[in-house]
Amino acid sequence: MPLFPNSDLVRGNIAHHFKKHLPVITEVALIELLSAPRSKWDAYYAVLALRDVGTTQAVPALRGMLTYPMQDVKDCAVLTIAHIAGEAETPFYVHALESKGTRKGYPMWAIEVAADERAIPSVIPFVTVALKKALRPTPGDPGDV
Repeated sequence: MPLFPNSDLVRGNIAHHFKKHLPVITEVALIELLSAPRSKWDAYYAVLALRDVGTTQAVPALRGMLTYPMQDVKDCAVLTIAHIAGEAETPFYVHALESKGTRKGYPMWAIEVAADERAIPSVIPFVTVALKKALRPTPGDPGDV
């Protein structure tokens, strides 16, 4: 069962975005597009489209999106890799979790649904820090009495 399937609405948006310059959406065309996207929206929709047509051949190009300037592209790339490759990419999810500039929720989500036990050593410190922050007392609102 696919982990992060595209909805019909997302598929329609992908088709609409690419209808002029990519009339046939193939894995090869999307991988090529990710190497030099014409716009941030090309990168975004290519990452999403790979959930429908991508195989593990697309994973290296998707890994490269972890440093892309648009945050949604980074986030979606992590989840698309989880969708395509599952636990085989556990080291990548760990790398994404430990990397600066990533929203940690997305690598954690990928780890939760797709990773294997190799992620545990990196998840424990992350969760420990998050729990300490969550349990830290917060000052009350000066208006509270």
